[in-house]
Amino acid sequence: MGETTDAAEGLIGADSDTSAAVSAGGHGADEPNATAGGAVAPLTLTIPARNDYLRFARLMAVGLATRLDFDYDTVEDLRLAVSELCTALVTACGEQGQIALTYQSDGIDSLVIGAAATYAPGVRGGTTPDELLAPILDSVAEAYQLDLGDAGGTFLLRMRAGSARAS
Repeated sequence: MGETTDAAEGLIGADSDTSAAVSAGGHGADEPNATAGGAVAPLTLTIPARNDYLRFARLMAVGLATRLDFDYDTVEDLRLAVSELCTALVTACGEQGQIALTYQSDGIDSLVIGAAATYAPGVRGGTTPDELLAPILDSVAEAYQLDLGDAGGTFLLRMRAGSARAS
């Protein structure tokens, strides 16, 4: 496979409404899923933009955070942040289209998750996120960015081990 972005674009364009796909970026079949220094190679998960598939996005985030030895509170904060951001994309898509998530770690203490949603033809995005989204994300995420446009939506989320915030 080529660059992670190439893999994500190829998977977004896949003609499947009810399946999820996972790929490891930049590695052949016989190479391990780790890079020099212990960093995990980027992983891409593509799911239909439907609420019943968001559990896969959360599961992959929690699995990688656990692998990076994130503490319980940070893992739960990550799970909540991924859920809220993905729900915002699904709401903008009207449960049509696809979401491609890319998970990347430095192998030490940082996990970055990026997502891009493509809307189905005829669906006009650009919706305003729920007014509670920003306060929730401000309380659990180290850093995040959400953009809901007319053609699709994106988010970027960064979490560090031990970055759970006190309530």
